[in-house]
Formats: sequence, C-alpha cells, structure tokens
Amino acid sequence: MKTQTFVEYELVDPVSNLYITTESQVEAVDSFEKGWLVYEHHNTITIPSPFVSTREVVSVKWNENPYYEV
Repeated sequence: MKTQTFVEYELVDPVSNLYITTESQVEAVDSFEKGWLVYEHHNTITIPSPFVSTREVVSVKWNENPYYEV
C-alpha cells in the first residue's frame, strides 16, 4: 500500500478576496502576519491496490488564539 502526505496552505486576502495556494509554510506565516486568512490543508493519498485510491483532506484555519502554534 502506497501512502503520500503533503501540506498545502490557502492564503486569502480579506480586502481584495485574492487567494493563493502554496506549499511554503514561510509564505503562509508571512501572509498571516499581514492579516490574511490562512487555511492549512493536510492531504493524504492512499493507494491500496492498482484499482482503488483514497484521498483524505483535513483542514484547519489559523486564528488569533494565543495557544495555537504555527
């Protein structure tokens, strides 16, 4: 069984509604510090056989919670 996991960041400017998707955590932190909304997506793709594949996406929105660690 083959499994691949990767993280994507969706960066949204609340003023212009512009959004960017990136895999760079540094770019996500910079955008978050500028006041952009940041959504972190953890993608897991599993291929148990040549005929079947599954994809699981877990998303979390970064917020101003002082206990949240980037």
